[in-house]
Order: sequence, then C-alpha cells, then structure tokens
Amino acid sequence: MAEKEVIEVEVERFEHGAGPPAGLRGRFLSRLWRALGPVLLGMLVDCGDLATLGPLALVAFPAGMVAGYLFSGFLDVSPTWRVGITVLTGLYWASPLNFVPLATVFATAVQVFRPGALAREPF
Repeated sequence: MAEKEVIEVEVERFEHGAGPPAGLRGRFLSRLWRALGPVLLGMLVDCGDLATLGPLALVAFPAGMVAGYLFSGFLDVSPTWRVGITVLTGLYWASPLNFVPLATVFATAVQVFRPGALAREPF
C-alpha cells in the first residue's frame, strides 16, 4: 500500500477588511489609516457634538448613539466595546457645554499610548 502524500499549507492572515498591501505605498496607507483613522473619527464625533447645540439638543442623544454605532464599526472593536462607544457618544452629544473636543483628545491619546506604539515597526 502506497503512503499518502502530506501537503503543508501556509496561511497568511490579513487585517479585517484589508487586502494584501500593494507594496510600499499600500503599507504606508494602511499604517496611516491605522494611526489617523480613530483620530479623524473623533473629530467627526466632536463636529456632531457642536452641531447638536441649541435647538437640536432634543435629538442629540439618539443622533449621537447612531453616530457612535456607525463610527465604532470603522474601529473593528468587539460588540461589547461597540455598545459602550455607542452609549458614550450619545451621552457626550446630549451633555451641555462641551466646548473641549474630548473625542479627538481621547482618540489621539489612545493612539499615542497604545501598547506597542513606541516599538519600532518595519515599513
């Protein structure tokens, strides 16, 4: 009886929603989005917070929750974190007198102090 041939397969995993980077430019754009994406989303949350001042304050909480749910989808977080971000964004938009861009500051701080941020990564 002939022995069966064993075939070994190597698996390369990509980030969620990302295909293989196309050379140096693709890797650069991927890293740029990973670094700036959450900060840009924080800026959008802050702009929405400013837009819901005054007469739009009645719809600020539900609109903030919708925005938080949609924006947290871009962050690729677990469902538990997504619910938390949704509720916090609704509360943030509904709270009066938010003149400090807290979402942008928080997103920037998370990106700066995330584990491995100071480790040198190959380009």
